[in-house]
Amino acid sequence: MPSQHTAKIYNREDISLKEFALECTKSFWGGGEELTPAPYYEESLEKYKKELLELDNLDTEELSRKLLDEYSDNIKKKEKGISINIERAMRYDAMLENIKNWNAPSDEHDKLKEFMINQVVESKSFDVSDYYEKLEVKLITPEEYIKERRACLISDINRFTRLSNEENRRVEGCNLWLKQLKDSFN
Repeated sequence: MPSQHTAKIYNREDISLKEFALECTKSFWGGGEELTPAPYYEESLEKYKKELLELDNLDTEELSRKLLDEYSDNIKKKEKGISINIERAMRYDAMLENIKNWNAPSDEHDKLKEFMINQVVESKSFDVSDYYEKLEVKLITPEEYIKERRACLISDINRFTRLSNEENRRVEGCNLWLKQLKDSFN
């Protein structure tokens, strides 16, 4: 049975070695045409550079209001998380108490009781944590925000510059490989 690449040979169609080789390159990267770098890296890089420039022009009063709103939202999320955690712990504890007070109908049912206790204890250890109690929510100043955001953006710019360069080198290498292939048939 012919493959996608050998179908023309199988069907007695005229196909040159060059055409066949270019057909086979589809298995390497989707076709015998030159590649262009994926736009994602350059687009992200431009977005981060633009945000970095805009960072210096932020209205600090507006930013202060935004940071205060975020702080208030984070306090509410923390309080809700603590509340949900307490409620969940109480449900696990109530079930554990019910299981411990249950009189198994026979010695053979004791293994089930042990299993039930184990399930509740293990689930509680995973599902009830002190994450929200330990979560530090602090109000930062516009200056702190700008400093932290600048450091993050510079890191992102450096990372996407590196990724973009790697992508460009990869594409250049593939295109050189393709050119060498095509030139080998002349």
